[in-house]
Amino acid sequence: MSKVATYLRGHLAGEVDFRTDLRAARARDAGILAIAPEMVVSPRNTSDIRKTARFSWQLSERGHALPLVARGAGYGISGGAVGRGAQISLAAHMNTIFEYDSKQRLARLQPGVTIQALQSALALQGTGVLALDGLDSRGTIGGAIADNAAGYLAGKYGSLAANVSQLEVVLANGDVLQTGKISKRELSRKKGQQDLEGDIYRGVETILEDYADEISTIHERDQTGYNSIVRVRDRDGSIDLTPLFIGNQGTLGIISEMILRVDFRSQHLDTAALVFASADTARDMLDELRRFAPAFVKYFDAALVRRAVQVGYKAPWFQEVGGKAPQAVILVGFDDFNARARAKGKKKLEKLCGGVADVSLVLDDDAHASLSPLLDIARYSTLPDRAGVGMSPLLSDWFVPPERFEDFTKALAALGNKLRVDLPIAVDGLTELVSAYPLAPIAQASDRQKLMRLFDETARLVHQYGGAIVGQHGEGRLLSRFAYECIGARRVDMYRAIRKLFDPLGTLNPGVKQLNDVRQLAGMIDGTLRF
Repeated sequence: MSKVATYLRGHLAGEVDFRTDLRAARARDAGILAIAPEMVVSPRNTSDIRKTARFSWQLSERGHALPLVARGAGYGISGGAVGRGAQISLAAHMNTIFEYDSKQRLARLQPGVTIQALQSALALQGTGVLALDGLDSRGTIGGAIADNAAGYLAGKYGSLAANVSQLEVVLANGDVLQTGKISKRELSRKKGQQDLEGDIYRGVETILEDYADEISTIHERDQTGYNSIVRVRDRDGSIDLTPLFIGNQGTLGIISEMILRVDFRSQHLDTAALVFASADTARDMLDELRRFAPAFVKYFDAALVRRAVQVGYKAPWFQEVGGKAPQAVILVGFDDFNARARAKGKKKLEKLCGGVADVSLVLDDDAHASLSPLLDIARYSTLPDRAGVGMSPLLSDWFVPPERFEDFTKALAALGNKLRVDLPIAVDGLTELVSAYPLAPIAQASDRQKLMRLFDETARLVHQYGGAIVGQHGEGRLLSRFAYECIGARRVDMYRAIRKLFDPLGTLNPGVKQLNDVRQLAGMIDGTLRF
């Protein structure tokens, strides 16, 4: 491998490292898998990425694989940014915001720009990418796009996909693809090209035709695999490949530049907490709360708040309701620009709660500290004080149809009892995405086997109730096996066809968004982790 590193060092402006300590430090993302790369490449520009991809392609043509693993800041949770081969570290140097067009509200930037840097820069203009609010601010924009990530305002303002205007992508062979809507006439010209880009446009049209019946059955809330193929072709026959790269996790190409649409941002956020003595009443109220046009509605099992309180989280409002212990909490936020509109929303809450027994309403303008930290209450379950238990939020962002939600929660509780694992849940009331937060040990081999069983059975349960375990965030290396086993062979074949089209030699992030062996996955779990 030193010969490969030496060759790349002579051709790249960025650094190439294969020191053991650096490779070990890059072996993990924010999840539970650990796979050390063979080298870390820190490109300084798109040309460096192109040269690395072209070199990897040429090696693969000669039978010597050098996989490429794109990585931002490493805050993904599903193993999408870890793997063998050359890790392309985009955060080191490719972190420039090039320009901002205030008239069109467009920002052009590199993928290594952090969420914090972008939001801070846009705040000076009174704007922001609101779908990113609530994500770890240390994460990169490129990583968020590649992982199809979104924060707590996505229910009101849409997912991150709504903000992506265009992408510059380095393809597997080192060519550069500029995404964007192209007309039928331009599509004909693209299909005539005798290069990888031409192959891709010809192949995408073929896949759209060959799998039209399968594509028509994809639920719009299901983000598994490359289900964004449903948004590639418009009714007028035009094509835009941008959706395929949102959530692709570096398996179809490496994003090297982007243009994002931004929104005007309110500087105000009024919050209220509803504490319930009955979880059923709380879940029933979600439908009513959606009608108030809030910025967000978040449901939490009381067990999540109780865990936090036990380790020192201050919640003086979390008290008995009607002499009964709390069973659920709902946090509601209003971010309207107009103060009267925000006040009106809180008045509606007061009226609603006044007609419901066993519910206590707490407003953040009472004698209480801000309620906003409740949005991150699950961190005390995913990062508990006790060593050797807990996990990153891998059982998160499932889509479950609202009409089956009540039955699903009962079935999930029964599954937890069977596996002897507590599965308290949180629900985004606007996106209707569900997350579970177990505390489970992973130090022993038997623990990891039980974890694999938990992933398998929860995936099957979500599918049984008409949902999908990938409603947001990519399935990565760890969860793809369990997601794909529920969707049918024909859809998996379509995913493979899309993957093969963009990555014919299999150099881009192999093992991510693919059917992996469960035993191998269990062996990749870092049993030394102490959350």
